[in-house]
Amino acid sequence: MKILVVDDSEDQLLVLQSILSKKGYKNIHLASSAEEAFSFLGMGNEHKEKPNIDLILMDVMMPGTNGIEACARIKRKEYLKDTPVIMITANREGEQLQAAFQAGAIDYITKPINVNELLVRVRSALRLKMETDSRKERERELTEMAEQLDAANKKLTRMSYSDGLTSVPNRRYFEEFFTREWKNAIRTKNLL
Repeated sequence: MKILVVDDSEDQLLVLQSILSKKGYKNIHLASSAEEAFSFLGMGNEHKEKPNIDLILMDVMMPGTNGIEACARIKRKEYLKDTPVIMITANREGEQLQAAFQAGAIDYITKPINVNELLVRVRSALRLKMETDSRKERERELTEMAEQLDAANKKLTRMSYSDGLTSVPNRRYFEEFFTREWKNAIRTKNLL
């Protein structure tokens, strides 16, 4: 599981990295600004390989682009729209939290950080991400199977319209063709 932690405080970054590492999360990336996070996520360079991030922990109050604006920009990227973002804030104002949720955050954690609360929310967000990824993979497989089934049905239909030995159109083809043409002639009143 890849986790990106974004905070302008070096101390806070190290504390979060330490807490997560002690609980077995090994693939943790740190960014000290929204711009650094955008770069890591490949948002500035469309040709750069996009990292598969499973969770973003982002401070709300940062110089330059704040966490709420950064969350909104991240969520506008198609390849990041399902990546959960948990906001970290010392401010418990309802207005700021509402703006964070409107920007696409799924949860928030208040400072000072309660270790148990952090770990429970991280585990929950990662479980959500795994389930979302699993659902998307299943949808992809079902779409692929439906396309294969459609192609097979079209092939079977074509095969059912002709003689297997001579490939000459058969009676079934004639009857469907005749019915279609007869209806077209009646509709256009061209019975000659």
